[in-house]
Amino acid sequence: MNILVILRQWPSAGKSLENSGMCDSDKNVLCEALNLRDEQGGFVTVMALGDEHEQEIQILKEALTYGADRALLVQISEDKTGVALAAACAAQALRKTGPYDVIFFGRQAIDGDSAHMAVMTAQAAGIPAALYSKKFKCASDGEGWRAESETEHGEIQLSGNFPIVVVSVREDQNKRYPKISDILKVYSGQNMVEKVASPDILPLTLPKPVQIHTYVPETAHHQIQMIEGTDEEEKAAGCLKILGMYSFLEEHANEG
Repeated sequence: MNILVILRQWPSAGKSLENSGMCDSDKNVLCEALNLRDEQGGFVTVMALGDEHEQEIQILKEALTYGADRALLVQISEDKTGVALAAACAAQALRKTGPYDVIFFGRQAIDGDSAHMAVMTAQAAGIPAALYSKKFKCASDGEGWRAESETEHGEIQLSGNFPIVVVSVREDQNKRYPKISDILKVYSGQNMVEKVASPDILPLTLPKPVQIHTYVPETAHHQIQMIEGTDEEEKAAGCLKILGMYSFLEEHANEG
């Protein structure tokens, strides 16, 4: 099984990272990839995109000390590290260096915690995605995969064939730690990080929104109400309550 872990440490143009090591999200998903390799057999590659800054090299070296088999630095300039361009570049890079059966992302990328990077990469590469996976494993027949994904409505069961992009939030797994032998090997002076020339970045075509209805509220007859709440969830609940008071949700739910 050929497994790729795409690390999240890609700064936006002109911005530096808060730290120069792997984040906890990267360490967690790397452990999952290594455990899957040990279970199924295969090869784990770690990949980062960057402009040959020392911090990207150090991050990849750190990943190698955990037991990854290969480290790739895809060379792109800092002005190409926005989410859409980085995703298009990552898709080209995994085609160039693969093929891969499983492409793992942690829950944090250059877009924070929203999984946009993973979804855009999957779309650009034409590969399906399993988002917020709490448990990922190969099917018993060895011909596909199964995952339990976390959603706002509870857990759902997913399955399919390889290849697959996985955004992992799994925490109940065997932790891995750097080995002395791997540390000595990685920092022995031998160049362990392979540099991949910047691929030709094709424009990432995103679906265009389709307007299905226009609604103009009649504010003249209603008092303006402020939506209050201590977090986004409470504010959303308050918004739904106000919309329900004017029967907007019920009316257009019937239309749909």
